[in-house]
Amino acid sequence: MKTLSLRLPDHLDAQLTTMAEKQGAAKSELVRLALERMLSGQDPDRPKSFLEMTRDAKGCVEGPSDLSTQKHLEGFGK
Repeated sequence: MKTLSLRLPDHLDAQLTTMAEKQGAAKSELVRLALERMLSGQDPDRPKSFLEMTRDAKGCVEGPSDLSTQKHLEGFGK
């Protein structure tokens, strides 16, 4: 395992220390977990995009790819 040193602002260090004490974990373990979540895109607090939320529905509806080709719209707006 590699070692990484980083500088944290006082407020982040205080938050990290508090969370480590509450969870009974080492600060380095919490930082590793946070990095893994962020880098893998599995951050549960990150809002998902519309595409991510509807990815499984893609292609489930049949019909024309361009709705302006619908016959009932011919002459509309003239």
